[in-house]
Amino acid sequence: MSDDVTVSADPATQAMMSYDIQLIAESPFAKSVAGKAIVRILWEYNDNKQILYDETVDEARADWDGKTIRINNTFTGKVLPTTVELVHEGSHILWRKGHRKPTDPNQALADHLADEELARKNQVEVYLWLRDKKKLPGDPELEARLAKK
Repeated sequence: MSDDVTVSADPATQAMMSYDIQLIAESPFAKSVAGKAIVRILWEYNDNKQILYDETVDEARADWDGKTIRINNTFTGKVLPTTVELVHEGSHILWRKGHRKPTDPNQALADHLADEELARKNQVEVYLWLRDKKKLPGDPELEARLAKK
């Protein structure tokens, strides 16, 4: 992860993210209340240059530190993984806007698990649309998650 206090996406990254956000906006997911809100959040983050390809915490696919969405730099320029990770991280942002972090450790764990479950649900919904309707190539990690269901 970048050690810079302030990070900012370059114009090429912003353009790539715009393409991916527009894809999300065209999906059936974006017609839902949550989908519309997530698309709005992602446009705001991209307009403010707060989405970038970078190193992530523990080499995760993506992360959000409360200020910046980082997509793992191994996904640079790759539409499908970038798009589904934007949905995932956007879901976390929307969740946090509607749920104050609990101070009780048990409640905090339950909150975290519910947040992650929803982010994965939204991510898979867009993934299936991209794979099945847009005919983008599959993602082995997401396919493995689907096989476990």
